[in-house]
Amino acid sequence: MLQVYLKVMVSLMFQFLKNQKFKTGFSFTFTVEVKQRKNSSKILYSLKKFFNCKGFISISFSNKNKTVRIYKISNLKDIINLVISQFDTFPLVTSKHLNYLDFKKIILIIKSGKHLTFN
Repeated sequence: MLQVYLKVMVSLMFQFLKNQKFKTGFSFTFTVEVKQRKNSSKILYSLKKFFNCKGFISISFSNKNKTVRIYKISNLKDIINLVISQFDTFPLVTSKHLNYLDFKKIILIIKSGKHLTFN
């Protein structure tokens, strides 16, 4: 049942910004995010427990003043060890699966250090 909720509401985000403090001149940020309306936000707390209490839950307001709760994991090690292993075991079956494969590919490139070369 947990996987059904993830298939529908998961967002996988990758962002890179110019940052001269890093060897490549860029910093990289990864986020896995699940949103739920306030009245069904218990699933987010179940997800947080499932993922060893990693990440955090915040409150946001969408259009029409509806309250939305968001569960986010942004720590790269947590994404690699928890989220990727979950999606590899239980693949997404929608077009989100293609997004996931791209997301995972970028993470693995950065984890291996290949992003530090120009080849």
